[in-house]
Amino acid sequence: MPARGTGKQRACLSCSLILTASDFKKSGCPNCPFLAMKSDGERVLQCTTGTFEGVVASVKPQESWVAKFSRIENFIPGAYALRMTGQLDQETQEALEEAGRYIRGRPEDD
Repeated sequence: MPARGTGKQRACLSCSLILTASDFKKSGCPNCPFLAMKSDGERVLQCTTGTFEGVVASVKPQESWVAKFSRIENFIPGAYALRMTGQLDQETQEALEEAGRYIRGRPEDD
C-alpha cells in the first residue's frame, strides 16, 4: 500500500517537498521561497496539500537517477511526494509557468 500523508505532513504543490505545516510556516519552502509561505499559515494551506501518495527520499539529489527521473535533482535533500492531489491558485500557476517552473500539483478531479 502506498505511503499517504498523515495529516501533519504536507507536500509543497510546486516542488512536492514534504514537511510539517508548522515547518512550512516557520521557514517557508526552501525550494520555493517565491511562494511566500514563511509566517503565513493561510498561504501554507494554499500552497501545500495533505493528500499525497508515495514518497521518495534523496540525500544527494544531484547524483541520483531517481531524483532526476522524479524531477527533484535541483532541489534540497529530503522527502518528496510522488503523487499529490491539489493545485496552486491560478495567479501562482501563471507566475510559475512564466518563470519556466514545472508545476507538480494535480487538479482535484484527477
